[in-house]
Amino acid sequence: MMTWYEGDDAGPSELVLKPTPGAITPPGGISQTVLREVDISAAIDFMRRQHQEIPTAPPVDWAEIGPTLAGLSESGLTDEYLAALAWAYSEAAKEPKAQERLAELTGKSPAAIKSHLWHATRRDLLERMPGRKGGVVTPKALKLISQLNDVRRELDT
Repeated sequence: MMTWYEGDDAGPSELVLKPTPGAITPPGGISQTVLREVDISAAIDFMRRQHQEIPTAPPVDWAEIGPTLAGLSESGLTDEYLAALAWAYSEAAKEPKAQERLAELTGKSPAAIKSHLWHATRRDLLERMPGRKGGVVTPKALKLISQLNDVRRELDT
């Protein structure tokens, strides 16, 4: 857990490391060797990006996202498909079984959705924290989502 100052003094103020639920804690706690392996600068960079004023994605229209994802996926793992999938996942992850929900919408298996989300993360379309579900769409993904929405609006007129 990281506590973050707001405003002009924005930055980390406290970092607390706790074992994950069910983890076996060694007697005496974690060692200095383990602490040295913690990438604190990556955690700080992640939190800093989270606190920047990044435009947020519009709400997902669940009636339209399934056919949109299915259509985009026909061309393979394009950035457009992966951005739309990351967008839907970032919203769906607020509920249980997000990957299963996306699998139903797209007609793909949950394993395929998991793999596609991995690709979205590698292509800088989805930012995730290891061990946690959900994520944040990146500015690169937001740009692609905006373009997709513009095309959809043009087709509707």
